[in-house]
Amino acid sequence: MKKTALFIFLLFLSLSAFSQENTLISLAFLNYLKKAKYDEAYPYFDQSIADKVTVQTLEDLWNNTQAKLGMFLTAQGSTNELKDSTETVIVKSKFESIDLDIKFVFNSKHKIIGFFFLPAKETIAPYLEPSYEDKSLYKEQAVSIKTKDNLKLPASFVVPKQKKKFPIVIFIHGSGPSDKDETVGPTKIFRDMAVGLAKQGIASLRFDKRTKVNPEQFITNNNFTADDEVINDAIDALKFAKKLEGVDSNSIYIIGHSLGGMLAPKINERYPALRGIILMAANARPLQDLIVEQVTYINSLDGLTDNETLQISQLTAQLEITKDASKIISHTVLGLPASYWIDLNNYNQVKVAEKLTNKMLVLQGERDYQVTMEDFKIWKESLAMKENVSVKSYPALNHLFIEGIGKSIPAEYKKAGNVPEYVIIDIADFINK
Repeated sequence: MKKTALFIFLLFLSLSAFSQENTLISLAFLNYLKKAKYDEAYPYFDQSIADKVTVQTLEDLWNNTQAKLGMFLTAQGSTNELKDSTETVIVKSKFESIDLDIKFVFNSKHKIIGFFFLPAKETIAPYLEPSYEDKSLYKEQAVSIKTKDNLKLPASFVVPKQKKKFPIVIFIHGSGPSDKDETVGPTKIFRDMAVGLAKQGIASLRFDKRTKVNPEQFITNNNFTADDEVINDAIDALKFAKKLEGVDSNSIYIIGHSLGGMLAPKINERYPALRGIILMAANARPLQDLIVEQVTYINSLDGLTDNETLQISQLTAQLEITKDASKIISHTVLGLPASYWIDLNNYNQVKVAEKLTNKMLVLQGERDYQVTMEDFKIWKESLAMKENVSVKSYPALNHLFIEGIGKSIPAEYKKAGNVPEYVIIDIADFINK
């Protein structure tokens, strides 16, 4: 763990931290190749590569790869490793016939100096459909959410067959380039909840996140905020959901996980027609504090070295800068511009939640090391006097609301599992009461 520990958290915290700039560039590069936009992918190469590789060479390489392996389907996650002045990003990728690791090597100027196809070191375990899923009770329709800037977000509308009019939940992702299922390794927690809620007579809408559909936007834009990453699209999804056939427009909810839970009160503030919000593993404390806490936890699992202690101190100092608008104005920290950090600093999710008058449910896994019981305690104590709020924690669940035993560790995110039905029943009871 020693070499990559400080950056492994960008994989495991894809639901509560952020992709680095080089990770976003890697995903954007693959996105351009998938769309056959080779001229737009090519400028990401450093001149040392551009001197040897033409746009046509890149196109031929990609076409030949797909001829052998089938069409490129999707990126399934990434890991980062720093070494001297270079950074390696491994994107776990799925083609029609095989999984591959696509390796990018970047210099200090965020230019690609290496691009390789490698056998997958680890095959991602297959997703297991939950035992409570009953396909006879729901139908699923592929739809597309058109955003206010005309981006189309692929989405799934799940409808319970036993009702003609029904409440609906819209799922709001955590950080990073998440798909509509919020896939992490072999888990798909949004899909689990969608089919489980359908069994309880509740419809749902889940969509691919903007950072997955259009990651290049966040490379060229040095002035984005959480509004651009999450909130604006959530509002568009809510407006879209309200018009779907069978939806009870007076019974619309959002389920926000991790960052999505943190931003749920703000989404509710912007869209007061919501009947209620469900916060799952939502941080109550500043994101900067959680990042340091998580990195320290992961590195401490096998004992902190002096070098790791130094790196954590440096990371802490770097993140402290983000709390001071006068210091961060010209900085990019963890691939995020000053505008993003300043926006978060000006938002207090707990204070906003205290002012809301509609229904609210706060759920937390007690084994979660990414958003911990310390955050849950703050939510519980701050909202204790509000009759519209319910809170509940689950002893066996981790950040993904998957069961486990003992201390939660990153390796368990590689294991297949499902959101337990008792969590889904708690959500359904909250919605239906």
